[in-house]
Amino acid sequence: MKNRLTWLLVAVIAFDFGITLLGQPSSYWHDSHTANEGNPVFAWFMIRGIVSYAAFILAYIISAAVLVRVLPGRLGLRLAWFSSYRTTLLRPRGSISISSSI
Repeated sequence: MKNRLTWLLVAVIAFDFGITLLGQPSSYWHDSHTANEGNPVFAWFMIRGIVSYAAFILAYIISAAVLVRVLPGRLGLRLAWFSSYRTTLLRPRGSISISSSI
């Protein structure tokens, strides 16, 4: 059970970060200081550029997966559930920006 849940957690977190990158304004790719992220920790890495953000994402995913696998019994399962829930449903205010240009 933990093995499948770990992979599900990795997929959910990776999907969330991918959607975050896709939702950035076009100016972000030229000037990373225009990043649109509501979480101040994640925003700090985004402002420093895509390489910094990608390294942070990788470290975040690996650490979450290792914690779920290493923690004993139900504690690891609860962490996986909470992390998935936090990642998908508890987005900070202002973190999603959908703009369209005609």
